[in-house]
Amino acid sequence: METKKELTAMDFLTFTLAGNVVVTDPVTGTEFLCLRKQDNAFVHTLTKEVLTADDICRAVMQRMAMAQKIDQEIDAAKEAKAQPAAPEQAPPTWQPRFCIRCGAPLGPTDKFCMRCGTAVQPAS
Repeated sequence: METKKELTAMDFLTFTLAGNVVVTDPVTGTEFLCLRKQDNAFVHTLTKEVLTADDICRAVMQRMAMAQKIDQEIDAAKEAKAQPAAPEQAPPTWQPRFCIRCGAPLGPTDKFCMRCGTAVQPAS
């Protein structure tokens, strides 16, 4: 059985020599955010939104939680698929019947009770 490494937000961050940050999406494995360092904050290269380190960690943690949920759903599906199917039980060919008037047992083809003579419903 394979052991999964406990991942942290830092596992998805790549720092460049210039101090910029590239964030890999934990769900898709593709580039999630590309941030340029500016003063003591980071600027999103596409939206120009200013983000702090806490903002980056929060975004990565949310995506990690989503990735963990997806992994759990995949594991559950694998376990369900690995479970052997319950054997199908053949329906009984004959259900015991009893007379509604006197309670005597009836055979599968009896049309009348052998004890009291009451007409009985045919077996279904």
